[in-house]
Amino acid sequence: MKKKKNIFRKICRLLCHQKEERCFKIKNYVFPICSRCTGILISFIISLLLIINKYYINIWIAIVLLLIMFIDWLLQYLKIIMSTNLRRFITGLIGGVGLTYFYYYIIIFIKSFL
Repeated sequence: MKKKKNIFRKICRLLCHQKEERCFKIKNYVFPICSRCTGILISFIISLLLIINKYYINIWIAIVLLLIMFIDWLLQYLKIIMSTNLRRFITGLIGGVGLTYFYYYIIIFIKSFL
């Protein structure tokens, strides 16, 4: 069982830095991805369901949503304001929606040339 757990963490490592202090914890279990990536992953799923059900947002709104997540990351990176796991999760949710729709519009753009 432990070997499967290590393989799963290695796969997650490709997607996330996995800094333990930035990951959610339940009792002694530390999530394999950080709180921001958790938010992004959840919003990917929700956004894909919205797209399947033909609910779309404007590309400019998607870019603004991405910018919100980027600004939070940048403020933390520059050590202007330290982010919290809750704020990382929320901006991950917001940015993940923007990212999903941004990818969607890129795919639509590429398909228009085929």
